[in-house]
Amino acid sequence: TEWLVGTPNMPLTAGDRLYAGEDSVASVAFTGRNYARLDPDTSLDVLSLSDQRTQLALRGGSAIFDLGALEENELYEVATPYGAVELREPGLYHLGTNEDGSVFVSVLSGLAQVVGLTGSGQISKGEMLTLLGQTAAQVALSRLDPDFAGGLLDDYYGYRYPDSYDGRYGDYNPYLVEPYYYD
Repeated sequence: TEWLVGTPNMPLTAGDRLYAGEDSVASVAFTGRNYARLDPDTSLDVLSLSDQRTQLALRGGSAIFDLGALEENELYEVATPYGAVELREPGLYHLGTNEDGSVFVSVLSGLAQVVGLTGSGQISKGEMLTLLGQTAAQVALSRLDPDFAGGLLDDYYGYRYPDSYDGRYGDYNPYLVEPYYYD
């Protein structure tokens, strides 16, 4: 019930909510190699944190989830207003809500499973799923636009590695060939 100003290395636990304000971003490390970067005006709840289970809820805004390691039988799940997204492989994912209230799940690399009111489906590398309407009764699966994906990657890696990132991922194709160059 009480908001605190975040500080570097501030611990989070189940029941906490992280909010990045209108002109800010926030980063959080969940395990040794799994991170999230919240874009401006984004709210993320920590529902469960354990060695085998990370469950989060993205209440609004958007975030990039960077999974560098995922053990067998480990669950990494992000709830959205219209369904749950299980991140099934190490990779880079962009999830969020659009201005019209729809939810999007972009898989820059990796594999995601989305479970909503109308069923479930997998999203592979280079794809984006949009859940439309208040019940997510309609879905739209599309290929990621290479310019859009490259822009996301360029922004993320420039933020994550400000002293060493050389801009190579501004084009999505080099990322597809060598996604772990900086990791």
